[in-house]
Amino acid sequence: STWLAKAYLKKIREDLKMNHATFRNILSSSLNIEVAKYTTYRARKAALNLIHGHHMEQFDRIYNYCAEVKRKNPDVKCVLRLRPTFWACNEMARKQFQILYFSFGACRDGFLEACRPYLSWD
Repeated sequence: STWLAKAYLKKIREDLKMNHATFRNILSSSLNIEVAKYTTYRARKAALNLIHGHHMEQFDRIYNYCAEVKRKNPDVKCVLRLRPTFWACNEMARKQFQILYFSFGACRDGFLEACRPYLSWD
């Protein structure tokens, strides 16, 4: 399946939503072999990991994203909340995404300037 992923990476990249039956038909027409469904599933998954990267690696980059947004715009508030999970099989998957909130200073200040008071006292 790893060889299939590398060999057909270009075709999978052209059609990211290609289903397993279509992939099996491409393999049978080009290589004249019949491949099991699970083999095409694993090959497609490996190819998508090569194209997009593994989802756990992407999840770890969210800290870098928050830091970069704060670096480019220092007046931003960034709240990233993860909750721990105890059922995960490895250390990388022990956190589950809960909240990512951005409050940009210009938007916040503009809202507060234009907002009229709801309650007023005499």
